[in-house]
Amino acid sequence: MYRVLIADDDILMREALKVMIAREEAFKVVSMVGAGESAVKVCREDSVDIVFMDMQMPGITGLEASRIIHRTNPEIAIYILSAHAASVLIRSAGQEAVKDVLEKPITMACLKKFWKIIRRNMKALCRDRWRCWLRY
Repeated sequence: MYRVLIADDDILMREALKVMIAREEAFKVVSMVGAGESAVKVCREDSVDIVFMDMQMPGITGLEASRIIHRTNPEIAIYILSAHAASVLIRSAGQEAVKDVLEKPITMACLKKFWKIIRRNMKALCRDRWRCWLRY
């Protein structure tokens, strides 16, 4: 099971995303936070596989938090959530830290497109196949 962190300062967005993720049995939301600093802390202290990170949050931005998380946990797949259509700029600014950008509002149809991609990306990150198989 893939362990998911949702980081968004909008509580309604966090809850809606949690409900949509709960429909997919291979994914489990293990934490929800409203600030970039909190996302960094969760990723340091807990086992997280995937982060859905809002671009604009109080304190450090989602992109800054993504860079910090990636530096200490490069195996975590980070997906930026943005209400802005500047996904190319976000991708280039995030470089290695950000896997992709999802434009808000996030819909179930949008997430369904990403489940296969996310699974493929997560498997590619597993260097030790036996350990990954045991975990998932």
